[in-house]
Amino acid sequence: MSFLNWKEELSVNVAAVDEEHRILIDHLNKLYDAMAARSKKEVVLSALGDLIESSRRHFTHEEKIMSESGYPGYLAHIIEHETLTRRINELKDDVASGRRMVDPEVMLFLKEWLQSHILNKDMAIGSYLNEQGRLSSPPQASRLPLL
Repeated sequence: MSFLNWKEELSVNVAAVDEEHRILIDHLNKLYDAMAARSKKEVVLSALGDLIESSRRHFTHEEKIMSESGYPGYLAHIIEHETLTRRINELKDDVASGRRMVDPEVMLFLKEWLQSHILNKDMAIGSYLNEQGRLSSPPQASRLPLL
């Protein structure tokens, strides 16, 4: 069983963003699996690096969408992205240096942040875009490559 499962309640009704969220959840689950298996530090760092890189790509894409659409919450949303990016980069540095481990507390923080961010912040972007008639998802969005 996965640490976090995709569910339709997480859909922001923007196909590309929903797909990126699924990818982030997949990477979070891989990090959890590495932690739960007590994998070597290199394996955990690799999984954490994949999560960070996917987050970076997603944040860049989401920020471009917000900028191009004139989304009113753009600046506040960027601050959220920057805050998480800083925290997970610090975590990676701490894990690499042996000062910290990816543990259940870290995993719970990441899970809660991702769910909360999607349900509260990203959902608002989806609503805004769909009210403007932009980027709506088809009823059953397929899982297509993003880049």
